[in-house]
Formats: sequence, structure tokens, C-alpha cells
Amino acid sequence: MQSVLEARLVHQCLDIVLEPLKQAARIGRMMSDPLGNLRYCFTPLASYIVDTPEACMLACVRGKTSPITMAMYENFGDAFQHSPRTAKMTLDQLSSISCDPLDVEGYFNACAPFRLSGVAQPFWRDWSLADPHVFFTPEPLHHWHREFYDHDVKWCLAAVGEQELDFRFSVSQPLTTFRHFKRHDRRSALSKILGALEEFHEHKQEIIACGARRGAKSKQVLDNWHIPKLELMQSVEPSIRQDPADSSNNINYDAQICRFLDRREKCRNFQIATSIIARSQSQSQASTSRMTDASSEHHDESHDEDPHADKSNLQTGLDDLWGPKRVVTDFFKKAEQLSSDIEVARPLRTFVVVDVVAEKFSLPDLRGALADYIQREGMAQNVHSLRGQRRALPDAPLPFNDLMVWFKVRVQQASYHSPSITPPALTVNAHPPSATWKYGRYDAAIFTVDDTGREQWPTSGLKGHDVVEVHLIMQPLPPQGKPGSAPWATRFLTYVQRLDVMPQRHGSLLECTTQMHVLKRAMRSAGTPFGDILPLDQLRSFAQIIPRFGRVADSRLTAQNSAHFAQTFFLNKYINKDFYYAISN
Repeated sequence: MQSVLEARLVHQCLDIVLEPLKQAARIGRMMSDPLGNLRYCFTPLASYIVDTPEACMLACVRGKTSPITMAMYENFGDAFQHSPRTAKMTLDQLSSISCDPLDVEGYFNACAPFRLSGVAQPFWRDWSLADPHVFFTPEPLHHWHREFYDHDVKWCLAAVGEQELDFRFSVSQPLTTFRHFKRHDRRSALSKILGALEEFHEHKQEIIACGARRGAKSKQVLDNWHIPKLELMQSVEPSIRQDPADSSNNINYDAQICRFLDRREKCRNFQIATSIIARSQSQSQASTSRMTDASSEHHDESHDEDPHADKSNLQTGLDDLWGPKRVVTDFFKKAEQLSSDIEVARPLRTFVVVDVVAEKFSLPDLRGALADYIQREGMAQNVHSLRGQRRALPDAPLPFNDLMVWFKVRVQQASYHSPSITPPALTVNAHPPSATWKYGRYDAAIFTVDDTGREQWPTSGLKGHDVVEVHLIMQPLPPQGKPGSAPWATRFLTYVQRLDVMPQRHGSLLECTTQMHVLKRAMRSAGTPFGDILPLDQLRSFAQIIPRFGRVADSRLTAQNSAHFAQTFFLNKYINKDFYYAISN
């Protein structure tokens, strides 16, 4: 009863505070715009953002059920497994129940089947044009992240076990560069958001079947989906479409939103005015002379103008005006500047004898791999692939003795949807064994191996490309007194080990649960890893691979050795949105 009274008090206070806005919504009010002009304005309830106990528990309206309350039942999905007609009858029954403290139990029992909050008069009941399924806009912290943490994560913990899940995260190889979504992007495929919800509803009974859906306190298995935060997920997609905030860079937010709305209104008014003038001219011509084919076409064009054209044009203009709020180093421009300089400074490197490098990086076939590469390079190959047998002997002679070696390379590529936008660079490590990394630290990457030039990353996806572990970044050092005119002396090289995609059931390339590619280490006939040389300029993208642990992860694994001992991996397409779209192809 105390909770019900508290909720009612909140709505009564809001009723008082918001009454001027309700009056403005009903009868309008003269207000000044930013230029000082008086406008006749109305104030609909556009958004009401609160935590879920207040936002999602529906209100019990006394007397005749209002259309607004009916709309709430019709739009909140399968959480309410009753038809609107049944809901109306129940609300009518509840309206006759006294709220006298002596009859509290009966009141609560009547509310319980529909999970009503007990608020008899929500503040929006008399707010003109207020529609709960529109103004209950989702809020990322409470309705997305908290939904994931309060429910999805707990289902995983119940199904896999807390210690097992924590251990798997703890032994994943760390990333040098941490990425996050700095701002919302409208180009995120909204259909994928809806598709994810549909997929969840299609398979959600499996969560109950395995006993993962449990009460927070009782820990008993629940057989329902009465989760308010989950219901609000249905509003994510329409709210994104209506939100102008994605056109801002979150600097001077209020000013930018006002400017956006002001410009959109001006464009809309301009479009209306030009349409009226065009129609008036067309009608005037028709009244004085017989309408010609040309005037007919003019009339049709003015009548059929796209009312959303001004919005799309405005959106394009704002995208050009407002870039990311943080300046990102553009290595493409740096490369252009360096390409015009003959005396280019070399990055810091280490000079090491080939056989010493092979021993230090645990690459017994390095000399043979370099010999095979030089043979292929002599055949004027521009794009090298990771196919074919090792032809050269392990002690094959080389036209050089030393290598210049680097331990990492930074990779930068344009945004998938906006090539003019350059995201931050990502780091691919190729560290030899050390005290901390006993088996070395080797990151995964995507290399092109298509010599036809038809498959271009990222639109090609993995077609024409290989996933590899980068074990060495190097460049041969020509002997003193000999110019570096040979092809092998002009390109940075890498020694990589190939990872092959494992086909899944029914011919799919994606594992059914995670929807990720499963990779396995490619092996030569002798049982050794399939290693070979690829030019560094064939590198296209950083990639993260996650060991595939099976039902229970080996307790001997650590973050420094898990990638070394694993034989199969998941290719994590969720590392960032650009990689997701590329791999999803």
C-alpha cells in the first residue's frame, strides 16, 4: 500500500506542475520563437523518460476506460496476453473496487493478473493527444544496458555458471585498442534491431526450458516474460527514427537540437509555400486556357513531391557540418604526405639475423617461407595467397642475411557507411615470447588474397580474404653495397598462420547460437601450422578471435596462453560496428 500511495503522489504532483502544459496542449498559447516572433503553439507530451517501475506499470483508470489506456494494452506486446476487450472489462471491474485500506488485499489481487501499478489517475490521462506507446521513449542506461545486465546476463549465468563465465572472460587475450560507440548512428540497420527481437521471441522458450529464467529473490524457475524493460525494447526502433539527436556531436546539445528543429521547420515551411505557389499557378493557367501536356506534368510533379525530401537533404547537410567530437589522426593523409618525400624516416625497428628471428619467434620454417616468397615475387605476383605446398628447404639460401623487425602495426580504414569518416586506428601485435607472454602475443587480422581485384574489403566480406594470426612484421635488409632494387627489398612483409572457416550445420558458415564464424588452425600435411609470407600491404583489417572453449574451459588457461593452446576460435564480428557490417556480408 505504501508503494501504491507513493506512486499516486508522484502522479498528483506531476498533475499540478504540468497543468499549464496541458492547457497549452488543449487550447494553445502564444509564445515567442528564437527570433522574437509570436507563434500560436501547442505542447504535446513528446517524451517521458523515467525508470521502469514508474514508466512501464500501467495505470488503472476509474470509470470508462480511456482510448489512451486501451492503446497501452494494444501496443505493449505479448506481456499482456489478453485482448483489448478483456482488458477493458478488467479495468471497469477494477474501477468499482474501493481503495479503502480495509479492501487493499482485494484491490491488489485484482491488479495482479495485469501487473497494474495501482495508480488510478496517471498525470497524462487528460493531456491532449498523449499516447503512451509514443512518449515512453527508451533510455539507454535503464532500458538497454540494465535490461541486458538484469536479465540477459543472469540467464547466461544460470545456464553456464558464474565461475565458468567469469573465467572465460578472464582468459580472453586482451586488446591493445579499446573501442566503443561514441555516438549513435542512424545508418545502423534498424531492421537488424527488429530482427534481433523477432529471433529472441522465436527462441525464448528455450531459456525457460533450460531453467535459466529465475526469480531475483526466490531463484525459482519462472514460466512468463513479464519484464517491463523487455517490453520497452519494442520502442527502440521507432524512437531512433524520431530522434534528431543522432545529428549532433553532443557538444552544446541544446543549441544543436534547437537549430536542427528550427531548420527542419523552415525547410518544411518552404516546401509548403512552394507547393502552394506551384499549385496556384497551375490552377490559374487552367482557368484561362486549356491545360497543355507540359502544365499537366508540372501539376503532377508539384502534387507528387516527396514530403520527406527536405528531411533527407537536411540530414545530409548536418552530417557534413557536424563531425565527430574528437579529432582522429588520419593516417591516409599522413601517407600521402610521406609518399612525396624521398627521404622518408623509417619507423623504429630492430636489425636481426634471419635465423635468430626464427628462433626468437619460434618459426622453424621462416627461412623456407621467405625463399618461397622470393620465388613467387620473382614471378611478378602483386597479390600473394596462402595456398600450396612448402617447396623450399628449411635451410634454403637467401639473398640477404638480416631482417628489420617491428612488434606491432596500426591499421586504419574508412567507416563502412561513410568513407569520408576515418575511425581511430587499431593495433595488431606481433610480440615474440617474453616473461609475460610465454608463447608470444599474436593478434589476428584480415588479409586480402584475391589476385583478380574483384573482391574489395569491406564490401566483399570474407570472400577473397583470409583470417590469419600475425606472428612477425619485417622487411629484408639488402647486403651493404647492393641497392635495394629487388622486389623483395621494397615491401614490408609478415609471417602469418592461416585460420580456416569451419562449415556449420545445413551448409551455414555461421554457428547457430552466436551467429559468428568458427575458425580452426590450418595445418600442413606434416602436422605443423600453415604458415607463410604475405606482404603487409595486403592487410585489410584488425580481427579479434575468441577461443572456443566447449562446455567447460580448461582451468589451466590464462589470458596470455589461451590463444596459443586453442585450436578453434570464434571470429568476433561484434568488436565494432564497421567490422560487424563487413563480416555480415
